[in-house]
Amino acid sequence: MSIKSFIGRFHEIRDRSRAEQDVLLEQARYEVFVNQRRTGQVALYLLAGLAVGFVITIGGWWQLRLQNPMWGFACLAAGIGVASLIYRTLYRGLLQKGLSEVLRQEARRSMSRS
Repeated sequence: MSIKSFIGRFHEIRDRSRAEQDVLLEQARYEVFVNQRRTGQVALYLLAGLAVGFVITIGGWWQLRLQNPMWGFACLAAGIGVASLIYRTLYRGLLQKGLSEVLRQEARRSMSRS
């Protein structure tokens, strides 16, 4: 998932320039995945999103298969959309944790310089 899609989505850094937000979000991603070692949690989020999307797709198709074949495509689209939304929301939560830590470190550095 691209970090650039999260620019302007966090109120803590919304007032900063796009370039600065990009740098902070990349640092937050590094904090979460490398320093906090939450890669397994992201994989779990991805699997959870896929599982929900699969259940919606197959369940909807199974219920509506006899009525109209186009419902199968609608169920597929709904399943993909829900899976993507779940994964994006959970990923954003992890970035929020990393961003909080990055901003806390930034505040400590600025206090020590003063």
